[in-house]
Formats: sequence, structure tokens, C-alpha cells
Amino acid sequence: MFTLEIPTQISFSSYVSLLTICSLTFIGITLKAPIARIHCITLIIISLIFIFIPLKYGRQISCSYNLPIPVTVFGIFYKMLIWIKKYKQNIKDRPPFYWTLFYWRKNYNLSNKKLKIIAKNNIEQKLKPYLIHRLLKLNIIMIFHELFTYFLVTFPPSIIPDRPYPLRIIDYLLLNKKSFITNPYTLFYCYVYAGFLVHNMNYVFNKILVMGTLILWIIQNKFPSNDSIINSKVSIIKNYLISLLFDTPPLFNQPYFSTSPSDLWGRRWHQLLRECFIEIGYLPISSLFINNNKTLGHIMGLMGSFISSGILHEYIIISLFGKITGEHFTFFVFQGIMPF
Repeated sequence: MFTLEIPTQISFSSYVSLLTICSLTFIGITLKAPIARIHCITLIIISLIFIFIPLKYGRQISCSYNLPIPVTVFGIFYKMLIWIKKYKQNIKDRPPFYWTLFYWRKNYNLSNKKLKIIAKNNIEQKLKPYLIHRLLKLNIIMIFHELFTYFLVTFPPSIIPDRPYPLRIIDYLLLNKKSFITNPYTLFYCYVYAGFLVHNMNYVFNKILVMGTLILWIIQNKFPSNDSIINSKVSIIKNYLISLLFDTPPLFNQPYFSTSPSDLWGRRWHQLLRECFIEIGYLPISSLFINNNKTLGHIMGLMGSFISSGILHEYIIISLFGKITGEHFTFFVFQGIMPF
């Protein structure tokens, strides 16, 4: 009798290969709209396997290599669910799934006419100084990145409690237990670590901007062609890069000036997964109350968004360390409660 044995350990290259195979299989199947129920079921199975791989094998990989992988996998997984959801809703003119991977947050919605004006008049003048500016900024960010990393690795807190933070709060407030909550250095370390997270996301994003600038420079200067079909394809890429580099809002809009949780999460924190949280968390729950109480539906929808964010962050911790603490989930649930 044939039995399928799932290996308990795999190499990093096999780990990345499995994720790549799953994502490319999903992309290949969704090049055309599924026409049968079995296609939809197949896509759901592939997406579940895709999300399961870091849970199974991520803890075996060093965090220095694995850190961006669970974040990327879960973001793509949300995109997969949204694509399947819209297929089930029979939304017409839906692009292939791979196309959605190029759009993670809103830009200024420039018209094609304005893009052509920018490309024709300003791009040659802007591109070189923009590239120099981005390279200088990336070097400065890289220095701070190394300093942050050195401090966090070299000077960790001496006391790290085993009991999750939410349970320690309950012990302190309700059970009158003098359990350890935090100390000044641990609190300082957490603030530095939070700053590092913001800095690290900006670091990665600036790498993407530098790569995009180099590609646009190559297209602008080194890619002449007499083939109209090739030119039309290159023009699409060029307009996309112009919009990304010059007309997309900054990844973080000075979050340290936030005046409230809603101001932080809604306008100043990064918006990469905003669509995912709205489509997966907000809309399904708020629609349950649309005919009864719209205010209650809005409140519960916001809670759904924060819950989906909490699930994302718990998934990342489990994939990195193989531990379930509930701390991140609790934090985001309280963020959903605080505005009300």
C-alpha cells in the first residue's frame, strides 16, 4: 500500500523551492478564469499547502534568512483568498492573479495622459538625481540597520518571562499577583525593536525603489526597439515604474506624529496589506450587519480587520520560532477596541 510521508526536515533551498512551486502553480492555473468547481477547490488546496509550509518548516531556518518569508507568504495567501472570493462573486473583467501582486497599496491614480506627460518631459531630468538620492539614502539606512541589529543581538534583556504578556497583565490586575510585567530596560529594548521594525521595512522598500530606478534607467537609455509590440510592452512596464517611483505615497507617513490609533493604522502606518484586511476582515463581518445597524457593522468590521492582522502576526511568530503566545493577537484585538 502506498503511503505518503511528509519529511520532518528540509534544506533552505528545498523550503524556498516548495513555496515557489506552490505560488507558480497557483499563478499558472489562474491565468484564465476557472470554469469549474474543481478548479476553485484545487486553488483553495494549493493556497492552504502554501500557507502550511512555513508553519511546518520555518522554525528550522535561521531568522536571518527566514524573517521576510512568512510575511511575504501570508500576504500572498491573503491575495489568493481575495482572488478566489472575487471569482465566486462572478466579478467581471478580473485580471489574472499574478497581476494583483503588482498592486499592494493605493497610488495617486494618475491618468494615462498625465503619465505620458511625465514620461516625455521630466523623466530624463529626474531619473539621475533621483537615483543618486536613493543610493545615498539607502547607504545611510544601511548604516542604521547594522547599528540596530548589533544592539538588538548584543544587548538583549536579561529577564525574558515565559508567561505571555496578556496573562501577566491579568495576573497583575485581577489575581493580585506581583508577577513580572516589565522593567525599564526591557521596555526600552522593545521601543528600540519597534523602531527597528519600521526601519527594516523602509530599508527593504528603499532597496525595491533603487532596483526599480535602475530598471527604468535601463529601459530609458538602453532599450531602443523598432518592434511596436515590444515597445507597447515596455511602455506598460515604464509607466508602472514611473507611478511607483514618483507618484506612490511614502511607505510610512511619519507614524510618530500619530494622534490616535485610527490615525496611526488608517493613515500613517504602511498600507501594504490594507486591501487584504478590508477584503478578508472588514467586509465579510460588516456585511452581516448592513441591514440592521451600520454603525455596529462598521465597528465589528474594524474588529475583523484587526483580528486578521493579529492572525498574520501570530502566524509570523509561529513560523519563525514554533511558539504560540497570543501576545500579538491580543495586542491587535486591543487596538481594535481602543478607538471605541
